[in-house]
Amino acid sequence: DALTTGCDPGTITTSDHYLLSGCSTGGDITINALDDVTLELDGVSNARTITVSGGTHTRLTVIVRFSQLTKLTTSSSATMNDCAVFLSHVTLVAVDNTLRFASLVTNLYVSLQY
Repeated sequence: DALTTGCDPGTITTSDHYLLSGCSTGGDITINALDDVTLELDGVSNARTITVSGGTHTRLTVIVRFSQLTKLTTSSSATMNDCAVFLSHVTLVAVDNTLRFASLVTNLYVSLQY
């Protein structure tokens, strides 16, 4: 995969590795239905919401470490195949519905470390 950097990817529409490192600005992130997307937040100090849109997502990997997260949620119409979520040293800002995954899931790996 290629590497895309920057602090505000907005809506992800291209298969790629997105790295947000040391960001203090930027908005929420939506991931469109794609294959082979990696979204990595490392040291992001402003809270973000990550939304996985409807459709089929294959080999989606979300890595959030040393960052603030408001929500990580999937659309009720999302299908997730061979996807992974890794959260490490994450401040969860919201109280309700912080982590919500679709019901159509095959081989979803979730790792939470504090």
